[in-house]
Amino acid sequence: MALEQALQAPGARPAGRRWALRGLLRFARKKPGGAVAALVLCLAILVALGADRIAPHDPLEPAVVRRLSAPQPGFWMGSDSLGRDVLSRVIHGSRISLYVGTLSVLAGTAAGSLLGLVSAYLLGKFDLIVQRVVDSMQAFPDLVLALLLITFLGSGVNQVIIAIAFVIAPATSRVVRGAVLSVKENAYIEAARSIGVADLSIVFRHILPNVMAPILIVASVWLGNAIVVEATLSFLGLGAPPPAPTWGNMLSSGSLGHMEDAPWLAIFPGLAISMVVLAFNIFGDALRDIWDPYLQGR
Repeated sequence: MALEQALQAPGARPAGRRWALRGLLRFARKKPGGAVAALVLCLAILVALGADRIAPHDPLEPAVVRRLSAPQPGFWMGSDSLGRDVLSRVIHGSRISLYVGTLSVLAGTAAGSLLGLVSAYLLGKFDLIVQRVVDSMQAFPDLVLALLLITFLGSGVNQVIIAIAFVIAPATSRVVRGAVLSVKENAYIEAARSIGVADLSIVFRHILPNVMAPILIVASVWLGNAIVVEATLSFLGLGAPPPAPTWGNMLSSGSLGHMEDAPWLAIFPGLAISMVVLAFNIFGDALRDIWDPYLQGR
């Protein structure tokens, strides 16, 4: 209460900052789990950005003398089969996972949202063709579709981003299409048409702002799924090539031949994946509960 009163005091802070802090406090009160998840995600982002300074060792430097060393002071997560520090590799692996997840979700969400907007607004034959294509793509499991695309594109970080974005776009377009079909029937859309507002202006000035909530919710949920798909592709050897430290590569090398004598090689990258993905899912659920008008009255 004291903090809220200080925020409301005149001249305490600029109006924009007070509004943002009030929103954060309100979000933390209503969704404490979502607030904790947001803190975890902020910590993961900070670790990824400052990996060069935070990591205690070079993630690519081998040392045969400490090969498969158990966790100990100085090497808190042990070392791998080449003597590289697992903690440093987990820290640097967060860069690739968050980079791939963020770019693929941005690209896939943008493409799917645009397709859903245009399809729902135009309807007719264009909408029919687009929805049949979307149905055929969604008939494949996400990982199978990503593997199929990687087969044609080749392995690598950029190819993984394209493949995951291609998987995200159809599901996003279906969600956005449903939201647009509901919004376009409102009276203000008919009023805009009646005074001669161009279709492009109606779509991007009147419809898009009103469907941003489901777009942001879908994007937050897909961030966790994208990290899982990236880790799976790296586990199969189709992601970033070795010796680049990725969580999927570390899981693959730790689970093949070292689960009994060095289980830490798979445990720590697996915990990193689980923690970040769980945080994204909890944060996405919190955003959905707050922004979805059908759930606000619960």
